[in-house]
Amino acid sequence: MYDHETATFQRFAENFAACLRRFVEGQAEES
Repeated sequence: MYDHETATFQRFAENFAACLRRFVEGQAEES
């Protein structure tokens, strides 16, 4: 159960990091 929660959190963190990176890159392109 703990491993499953950790894997879910890792996947969420990776998705969040990817979205954040895309957002930062978009902001850099605008300015």
